[in-house]
Amino acid sequence: MVAEGKAHIIEHDPLPLLRHVYVGTTGKEHPNWQEFDEAMVLDRRVVMAISIDRLYPSIEFILTGDGPLGPPR
Repeated sequence: MVAEGKAHIIEHDPLPLLRHVYVGTTGKEHPNWQEFDEAMVLDRRVVMAISIDRLYPSIEFILTGDGPLGPPR
């Protein structure tokens, strides 16, 4: 998939958003939030927020059908 739009890097205090992303993607709380926070700071993790203006499939997606619906029919 290809997305066109504007991206914003959130560097100032990203830990609350990183925690939100973790819970949203795993569906559960982290077993040790202090350890998670320390790892995010050590790795200098940030959050990239993307405002999508246009979304369309890539040529590879069209040719291979490598997607949730399988190959083209």
